Amino acid sequence: MRSSMEDKKNEKKKVIKKKGPIRFEAIIPFVVMVVLVGLYTKFFLDTHLRLGMEKVGGIVHGAEVDIAEVNTSFINGNFEIKGIEVTNKEQPELNLIQIGKVGMGMSWDALLRGKILIPNAGIEGIALNHKRKNVGEVYPQKAPDAQPSAAGKIASEAKNRVLDQSKEEFEGNVLGDVATVLEGTDAKDQVQNIRGDLASEKRVDELEKLLKDKEKEWAQRADQLKDKEELKALQAKLKGIKIDKKKPWEALKQAKVVTDEIKNKVNQIKNSGRDLKNDINYFKNSIAEIDNLVKKDLQDLQSRVKLPELDPASFAKKLLGNMFREKMGETMKYVDLARKYMPPPKDKSKEEPKVDVAKELSKRGRLIKFPITTGYPLFWLKEAKVSVVGEDTFSGSLTNVTTAPSFIKKPAIFEAKGDLKKENIQGINLKITMDHVTSIPKEKLEINVASVPTPARVLSKSPSAQLTLKEGRATSRFSASISGENAEVMWNSRTMKPEFDVAAKNERMTKILQSVTASLPELTLNAQAVGQLSSLKWTVNSNLGTEFSRAIKQELGNQVELAKAELKQKIDAKIGPKKEKLLGEYNKLKGKLDGLLSKNEKEADSASSDAENSAKAAAPTPANKVEEVKDDLLKKLKKKIKF
Repeated sequence: MRSSMEDKKNEKKKVIKKKGPIRFEAIIPFVVMVVLVGLYTKFFLDTHLRLGMEKVGGIVHGAEVDIAEVNTSFINGNFEIKGIEVTNKEQPELNLIQIGKVGMGMSWDALLRGKILIPNAGIEGIALNHKRKNVGEVYPQKAPDAQPSAAGKIASEAKNRVLDQSKEEFEGNVLGDVATVLEGTDAKDQVQNIRGDLASEKRVDELEKLLKDKEKEWAQRADQLKDKEELKALQAKLKGIKIDKKKPWEALKQAKVVTDEIKNKVNQIKNSGRDLKNDINYFKNSIAEIDNLVKKDLQDLQSRVKLPELDPASFAKKLLGNMFREKMGETMKYVDLARKYMPPPKDKSKEEPKVDVAKELSKRGRLIKFPITTGYPLFWLKEAKVSVVGEDTFSGSLTNVTTAPSFIKKPAIFEAKGDLKKENIQGINLKITMDHVTSIPKEKLEINVASVPTPARVLSKSPSAQLTLKEGRATSRFSASISGENAEVMWNSRTMKPEFDVAAKNERMTKILQSVTASLPELTLNAQAVGQLSSLKWTVNSNLGTEFSRAIKQELGNQVELAKAELKQKIDAKIGPKKEKLLGEYNKLKGKLDGLLSKNEKEADSASSDAENSAKAAAPTPANKVEEVKDDLLKKLKKKIKF
């Protein structure tokens, strides 16, 4: 009985349930996961994306950012944002910008490759400074980080690079200087009271000391050139070579070796003499720099005694030049950002040479590279349409924005035109081209506005004279062409019926300010910056500068010019004799050394020529060689035939 029951138990243990083709233990968890992801995507993803974008946008902007709706469709590859409202931090009851809809379609082929390709996008319903339903929240500003972001650092450095180089050229208070002269102090009396050292005078003293040190150094180097014992020894060695008629080629070999040594020694002497001569001539350039320092001293002294430059260009630069500088700085800020995030290809000619792997592998086989005909950059926005609805009639397009311009071989272009009536801006016509296809990036900006409001601008601010341009309307034409590190930028502006606020302590200055500003039917500004970005040449012209120059010259007469002449005479009296003395000592030393160097060079050339002649003498001529061989053969023949 027991054995039968045990047998049944053993049979049950041995029976194993067979698995079917469907493995439910794996499929069920996968299906549950897919359902959960699908439910999250359907009911929560869009909401979480909207809240996240509002949060990040608010932190970046520093004020409340609202988004009405976010819609995503993974099946169709579409992404849509509706009702974007960005609070104006200065006026929280208004929106700085309001966008009705941003829609874009993405390529699934690119997404599966880990890339983003947007064939088309639309930005619709743009509005500026519209009233909000509720007052927007403005977040408290945090102290700026010690380390700015990469983009912020690039923008700041690019802007400062342009502004810093022209700061000295545009700074100064020309009207305040004029007012000081008009207050009654004679400009020539101010010149007589000048005290202090001049930069040019300090430089002359430094060069005098340096010339004494150089005199010793140059004398030592010249003495080394005089020592020709080694050259004489080589010449003697060459002359002492004996020529064996049976083996003349051995003498020829010895002569060639010694001749080469002589030539090397001669070249060494010549090079040393040439280096010494270049050093001497370079010192003369240092003396020539004194004239530039004299000019700078003159400008510094004019500034110290407040003697203004009275030409129209100087007035235009000092009064209106900073407006152009700021525009140029803003332009370079965005150009450098574009070059950072839309980088051109590297210049292969400037790269370090690399090992040719193909040559290394040539013994094992051939390396064949197939061209890439399909693929995508990391990000590529092919086209985006921009439009403004309502009273405004502004539209445009943005094409070919990508992280790899050299791959798609097309420039990024933004074009727009129309009016922004609520902003009181009319006749906007702009085109911005960012061509980063080649190793030399090129940017071209053309921005024309028929009528734009201009804010109030302080043109001159000093205790003696103040000049402020009031709010008004102007036409503007701005163009910039930048290629690599070269730029050509122009700005033409015309303000119709300009109004000014003027004030001055001196009655004469007040009359000048009033008469000049009242006589202007319009204010023109024509500015240009050309050259390398590190050293731009700035030109600023304006009818305001022309009128101020004319009026002040009439009022002051020759007073300023006489004071400038007095300054120049004072500097020349201090620097002239010292400079002449320094130049005389230099010329005397140079003449002595030039004669010595010329003599050494002639002796070296003579030694080289003698060595060549000696070498030629050591080598038998073809005619002599034939005669020697002929005589030798005749002697041998006579012995054999006993003739």
